[in-house]
Amino acid sequence: MKRQYRPVNPRSLGWLWAIFALAVAGLAFAVWGMTNALGGSLTMRYELTAQSLEIPFGLSRAHLERSAVTRVQRMTLTGGSRLFGTSLPGLQQGRWRFNETGPVQTYTTLQQKQPVIVLFASPEPFVISPADPEGFLKAWNSGGTGVFKPVPSNAWVSASIGVGVIGLLTVILVPLFISFAQAPKRMVYELDDQELVLRLSWFSKARIPLQSIRSVRVDSPKGHPLRLWGGDVPGFYWGRFSWKAVGRNLRLFATELRPMVFIETEDRIYGITPAEREEFVADLNQRLHR
Repeated sequence: MKRQYRPVNPRSLGWLWAIFALAVAGLAFAVWGMTNALGGSLTMRYELTAQSLEIPFGLSRAHLERSAVTRVQRMTLTGGSRLFGTSLPGLQQGRWRFNETGPVQTYTTLQQKQPVIVLFASPEPFVISPADPEGFLKAWNSGGTGVFKPVPSNAWVSASIGVGVIGLLTVILVPLFISFAQAPKRMVYELDDQELVLRLSWFSKARIPLQSIRSVRVDSPKGHPLRLWGGDVPGFYWGRFSWKAVGRNLRLFATELRPMVFIETEDRIYGITPAEREEFVADLNQRLHR
């Protein structure tokens, strides 16, 4: 007659879900950042009106009053470092810092050390890179208006690749993490008169013929096992391990380290943690001696 035994309920895995939430938030932020960069690379332009400079960038729009600008100069900036925003080949957007200006709002498609137009204003200057810098300066100085495109770049290619890669990682990693976090609850030990099956999922299980079992013991070994492959977090120990106090060729399907039921076969040792430990050991020994 087959009997199923569940492992000891693992300790709270709330911390693991907290890490998962942070990882998802990080991936979501990365997706948003790359999507914003992609949209910005396709929509960025410099709209000069009689009162202001407007710079659409994806779903956002930067605004600079002409009256707030004290000086406009074409210059080469060095030592650029991003404080917040986008940094891709052919696209720099957001808050940056340069040696010549300090913190600035940047909307450029040029690499560093290439001439850009700096609009010195309060509270921070704006840095732009129109494809027709002379035309922009002429319009600005004369009070004219117009729409000026940035220097052409292939930033949209890098942004598209980034969106695809991060999206793919999200699709792959999120289900894997959820499966990993729920694994301890799916773990089960199935015992019948022929074999003991240690099951984590349909694709991860170990079959132990009863005739191959040499000994069964309950022990609380000292130290911590060395993971060779698998999971090793509080409340979930699964995979291949080496444990000095137990042996090298060790496979764990456990939710705690002590006490543990060790089942030794001809070629390896298995460690499990059934909630009904004494009943499980008695049941297994009874079947072994039939």
